[in-house]
Amino acid sequence: MADFKSEYPAGFSRNPQTLDHLGPMTRTVADNALLLSVIAGGDGLDPRQGAVDRPRDYLATLSAGVAGLKIGVLEEGFGRRDAEPEVDAAVRDAATTFTRLGAIVSTVSVPLHNIGPAIWLAIASEGMTKSTMDANALGYGWRGLYVTGLREAHAGWRERSGELSDTLKLTMLIGGYAAKFQRGRFYAKAQNLSRRLRDAYDEAF
Repeated sequence: MADFKSEYPAGFSRNPQTLDHLGPMTRTVADNALLLSVIAGGDGLDPRQGAVDRPRDYLATLSAGVAGLKIGVLEEGFGRRDAEPEVDAAVRDAATTFTRLGAIVSTVSVPLHNIGPAIWLAIASEGMTKSTMDANALGYGWRGLYVTGLREAHAGWRERSGELSDTLKLTMLIGGYAAKFQRGRFYAKAQNLSRRLRDAYDEAF
């Protein structure tokens, strides 16, 4: 049998989680920079991190300004059916401000972004229901740290399911239905499409 390390690159896991978060949200940019200075970088416990550069002193970069910084404004991000007009306006105002401050702001297009929510829904509903709810927060096959207390506490949702939010209940119903009657077909298709979407974002970057 071939050695696992000879088939996969360093840091690669055959079973990493594909549900993740973009990053922290804070009240101010300074708070975000301070938080990033604490949490950024590899910790040796999360196989999703791969080769992570050493964290910078994010607070120190706040005084550097944005002159010369390249910013892409996603064309498909505006005017969506579920968008809030005031949010669209705020983002455009911010782009104007960054331009005035010396940043290089341009419009970029990622057409596949339009089906991003559908890709996410198939992955999040079925995947979340299976790994997060049915398998108590962390699922199985995870190469990273297992927080035993979290896993045990999360399992208690079964006795308190009536307290789950309507959104989570709906997501679980969709995920359970898809797994039972579609046998994972749409989940698998969405995972394949997610790679194309990621590549499209990477090309824009």
